[in-house]
Amino acid sequence: MSVFAFAIAFLVIGSLLYDPVPLWVLVVFPLLVFAGAVGALWRTFRMWQAERSGAITPRGRWQVWQGAGWFLLAMFLLSLGGTGGALMDR
Repeated sequence: MSVFAFAIAFLVIGSLLYDPVPLWVLVVFPLLVFAGAVGALWRTFRMWQAERSGAITPRGRWQVWQGAGWFLLAMFLLSLGGTGGALMDR
């Protein structure tokens, strides 16, 4: 979740500092959100695998990471929609 907050803060600061948002901000923001989604889904898989093999006691925490991963993937698609229009205007 901290990657998502960092990406939002990065975009807000970038838009406040410059009237036109620089190209690298438009490219980096969706990539940061996507990296967070991949990280959350990787953690989901590792925790699920450990619970399945019996290495840790089942606590149901992998479901929370799966929810975070899907949320970040949805935010990634929204960020592509938001930055895609700005990229097409250039």
